[in-house]
Amino acid sequence: MVASGMFWRTLIAALLATSPALAQPVAMPDCTADGVLSDSEGLKLEVTYRCRAAQPLSFQPTEDRAAQYVSDLKVEQRDGAAEAHYSFDLSGFARAVDSTSVAVLRGNSVLATLGGWLLEPRGYDRVPVIDIRMTTGSGLIFATGLPKVGDAWRLSGIPVRFAGYTALGRLTYRELAVPAPGSLRPGQPKADAILRVAILDGISEAGRADLFDWAERTAEAEANYWQGFTARQALLGLVPVANKRGVGYGRTVSGGGVTVMVEVGVDVDRRRLFNDWVLTHELIHTGMPFIRGRGTWLMEGAATYVEPIIRARAGVKDPTRPIGDALLDQRTIAGIGNLWRAESCWDAGISPWRATADVSDEEALAVVSAARPRMLAAAAQGHQDRDHRVYGRAGRPCPRCGARIRARGQGDDNRRSFWCPSCQP
Repeated sequence: MVASGMFWRTLIAALLATSPALAQPVAMPDCTADGVLSDSEGLKLEVTYRCRAAQPLSFQPTEDRAAQYVSDLKVEQRDGAAEAHYSFDLSGFARAVDSTSVAVLRGNSVLATLGGWLLEPRGYDRVPVIDIRMTTGSGLIFATGLPKVGDAWRLSGIPVRFAGYTALGRLTYRELAVPAPGSLRPGQPKADAILRVAILDGISEAGRADLFDWAERTAEAEANYWQGFTARQALLGLVPVANKRGVGYGRTVSGGGVTVMVEVGVDVDRRRLFNDWVLTHELIHTGMPFIRGRGTWLMEGAATYVEPIIRARAGVKDPTRPIGDALLDQRTIAGIGNLWRAESCWDAGISPWRATADVSDEEALAVVSAARPRMLAAAAQGHQDRDHRVYGRAGRPCPRCGARIRARGQGDDNRRSFWCPSCQP
């Protein structure tokens, strides 16, 4: 009985010790999760949860495939406090899943969503606040996009299953200082945000240097556009992929803290990095609301429209490229063909020959907004709109101003572009 009483007093004292309330007005967490990361025939985790809860709690994996890699789970609850301890085979889980959306293993390094390895406390009538600490063995690193509160990483306002990426193991890691949100606005004091960059095993030393430079320059371009970076802290996980020559798939998960994953070819070079759009596109998502379901098109569309503007202003995209040529580049915006290019530019009153650097944000959005209803109608009706204003009407009068419509080949493919030289400046 004495030993049991000491256990519960120690547990409650540990919970109280996590609160820096005496130093600053920060809310006390509902739970703490203390992890120990080791490398013994693969990456292993030992996790101890301590939670304040009057009601019974359970601790469950949020990823079905994770359950078989959890071992020795023990839960004890009494007098308003609960403790859970378990072991987790992180390398085994990441090797089996092998998905950059959930968990992936490269050498002795792993990129995984937090919910991939951290069990979720269930039984609360609200989303619990969890403070996470990680002790790492020699040469091992733990990185996350969660904000730091005292000596812990805090997950607040979102369930474990929706939390972002974490990087663990023997990886290359650097913290880059970027302008804090709003700090580039006139009259605002200068301040720094932190972009945590984790490169999983498999890239050469020279390649890693290029990747850090690419990440830093892209973050600076984003900050210059938004007048400060999009978040006070963020994690960028770069995953080597053997069967890709350039930049591959990207994904943003902002749950609890901003995190971005981008696949890169193991032999990727500077030219391919700086000619690519994926990282710029994903970082745009970090500064926007995350929209699920049928509204995803708006989130993706907005990032697609802004990306070439950011890159052009940063000098990594040709600012003299005509907007009409850019609209046919499926890496810039997917789905717009020759017909919709001509008609949407006419609707917006913008020449397809105008340089992208001379097209404002509002004008770019006007072009795409004009194309969308026509494309939706064509998809619903099963055929393209035959009521063309300029497309295929070279030499005929413009229905808006009466001037003669012109046509000329544009871009590397020399596809004919139709426009009115009078009302499309």
